[in-house]
Amino acid sequence: MEALFKLLNDIYPMSSGLQDYIFTHLKRRELKRKELLVKKNEINTIGSFLNAGLLHCYYLGDDDKKVTSWFLQKGQMAISVESFFSQTPSVECIEAMEPCEIFYLTYQEMQTAYKTYLEFNYIIRELIQKYYVIKAQHTYQLQKGTTTKERFEWFMNSFPEIITRVPRRHIASFLGVSEVTLSRMGSQNLNKR
Repeated sequence: MEALFKLLNDIYPMSSGLQDYIFTHLKRRELKRKELLVKKNEINTIGSFLNAGLLHCYYLGDDDKKVTSWFLQKGQMAISVESFFSQTPSVECIEAMEPCEIFYLTYQEMQTAYKTYLEFNYIIRELIQKYYVIKAQHTYQLQKGTTTKERFEWFMNSFPEIITRVPRRHIASFLGVSEVTLSRMGSQNLNKR
């Protein structure tokens, strides 16, 4: 919990009232490897902060094949963005790739914090803003017609600390290429799982 408070305070100093509110309402949950934090067609009702571990966000394709949309790491907010903010059923899944520890507030608790403590709005906006900048870069990589090598280099620069923790098939899916193409490119730095 200390790491979360430090993260939030580093973004913007929290008032004692907000710290007390979070301390009182914050809950802890552990996820086992392959356990789902968010399931398809369920409403994401909690705003989670990943304290340890790695999460895999994906959609299920027509053939029920996982199509990777994102990876979430320690210190990041772990939500299905559309489902959480609109309180509608999720079209994606969020699954633990390794044992995880999360701290969370319910959607309603976060709404109360937004209304009561203005600095909470700023803090969460900063967390989401960082996510959207990288998500926009990801979209650009997929849509501009970059080469596989350029996409892989972008991935290595953007996610260097997880490259050895993520199975090759998920990286290939995230980059919009086949696993064979990724292998042919000579990405020997990838884990073979």
